[in-house]
Order: sequence, then structure tokens, then C-alpha cells
Amino acid sequence: VCDSFFFYEQIEDFNEPFLDSLSEYDDGRDLSDYDFNKDGSDDANKRKLAYRYRIIAERYAQGLHGVLDQEAIKLWDDLYNLTDSYTDGWLSSARSILAQRCVNVLVTSGALIPSLVKCLLFRLNNYIVYSSDVGKAQCFSWI
Repeated sequence: VCDSFFFYEQIEDFNEPFLDSLSEYDDGRDLSDYDFNKDGSDDANKRKLAYRYRIIAERYAQGLHGVLDQEAIKLWDDLYNLTDSYTDGWLSSARSILAQRCVNVLVTSGALIPSLVKCLLFRLNNYIVYSSDVGKAQCFSWI
């Protein structure tokens, strides 16, 4: 999921602390026909990275139902439900408790893209995620 839908292989060396961190470089171009595999994205070209982060943000907001086919969704649902069953409802209980909060923010020591995908897989994609590569104090000051 990271590589196929979230460009992780292309941008893993350019970790950003949050999804909108490159928005100032995004010119709003229509990306429906954009070829991300041939644009040669690198750190020197923030606009191309900003395009990727915009698409990642859109896909994250849609959830896995927006990127996976029905067969993969069924497999994912079955695995999630089986895991929830084996943990005596821990996943569903945790989601229920977190849903009672107005805003949930996750600050992770991991890279942003894999952390977002983990949130998707655990059905936590309505949370705001920050990667603390820049330091936890900086993340909390942004929050």
C-alpha cells in the first residue's frame, strides 16, 4: 500500500513532518493525467514532492476504500475483524474511545507515509499525523 498508492518508494528519502508541509510549493495543477513515474521527483524540486503529498492527503482522507479493489477490501476487513476477535474487541474498543474525542493527533517517531498507512489499516485515518523527525517539541508547537 505504501509503494503502490502512497509513493513511498519514490519519496522515502524526503520524509516530511506532516501532509501539508509542502503546500506552499503546490501550484494547484490538475494531476489527473500527471505521470508521477516519469517526472524525476527529488528534493531539489519541491513542487513535484508537493504534488505527491497532495495526492497522498487525498487518498488518506478517502481511506482504503478509495484505493483498494473490492477483493482487497474484503481481505482487509476479514483480517481486521479476525484481529479484533482475537484481541477480545481491543481494536473496536480503542476506536470507540478515540471517536469520543473532538480532535486526535498522532505524533510518531516513524516516517510519515508508513505511519499514515498503518492508521489506514487500523481504521484510524481520521487522525492528524505528524512525524517527529524534526523533533517532538517542534511537532507539538505546530499542533
